[in-house]
Amino acid sequence: MSRPLALFLALAAAPALAEPLRFGGINGADDLAGSSELTACRPTTDGLQRCQLARQTFGGLEIAGSEALLNRTGQVRSLRIDLDRADFELARQMLTGRYGAPQASGWTRFDDGARIGMARTARATVISFDFPQNSAAGQPSTRRADWLLPAMIGLGLLLGWLLFRLRRAQPRRAVPVRAQSPMAPMSMRETLERRLREGQEIRF
Repeated sequence: MSRPLALFLALAAAPALAEPLRFGGINGADDLAGSSELTACRPTTDGLQRCQLARQTFGGLEIAGSEALLNRTGQVRSLRIDLDRADFELARQMLTGRYGAPQASGWTRFDDGARIGMARTARATVISFDFPQNSAAGQPSTRRADWLLPAMIGLGLLLGWLLFRLRRAQPRRAVPVRAQSPMAPMSMRETLERRLREGQEIRF
């Protein structure tokens, strides 16, 4: 496809906002590990996958290089497309025709903070699709939250059981019994008075 024709198709397309963000068959929701959109996938040292786009053109413009980064569940975290440096303006107009007018930082009005960015380096026009909701850093934290609460409950029960056993194992201290002082002998007078109170017979 010639560049003038590609530009005509881009300008003819009605501006639209894609929510959720989708580029061909690539989006932020699906497991793309076995997708025909990607090729040459290889694992990374941290459990991710790096792939290349299977397609060779972007709206009729030749793709010089590409890289898609998938998280541990196969969802795309980011996609980078390299075009010829001279294709910057044409690519920007095609993206505007597909996704609407960009903001200062690119196209940002997509689901969960997904965005499209453009940059022109010394050698290439770089288009980036970023899906922060599929961030590799966020995946383990979600899984940790699944087992953290049960682990804390289990630890609390274990500590309570150990405390109970320790208390039972401690010997009970005997309660000291106060020694009772021997009753002092009653005098004759006290004996007589007690007998009179109790109505006992007094013999002389």
